[in-house]
Amino acid sequence: MLIPLVHEQGMSPASVALASALQARTKLCQEEIWSLWFLAAQRLLEDLSEGSSDYVVCPWSTLLSVFGSVSFQGHVSHAEAARLKAPGRLQQQSSKSSPVQLG
Repeated sequence: MLIPLVHEQGMSPASVALASALQARTKLCQEEIWSLWFLAAQRLLEDLSEGSSDYVVCPWSTLLSVFGSVSFQGHVSHAEAARLKAPGRLQQQSSKSSPVQLG
């Protein structure tokens, strides 16, 4: 299944942020997830070999291209990236914030 591409301000009309695609689709199938991981890892290795490693990798900075490639924006703020938390960290926070029962 293809992710619908939506033009966002400041981006190529042929790409969309992963965060926007996830808002529109809510879920990706396993094949799409593995494809995304593969393309992102491939791009990161290319960028690192070229000496470029100054960016934040998160759903708001990950761009999906209509041509089947992945790239990363350099102008995503750390505040946007901070909104993203791994499921394990969310579970830890909820267990820490459980109400204390008094005898």
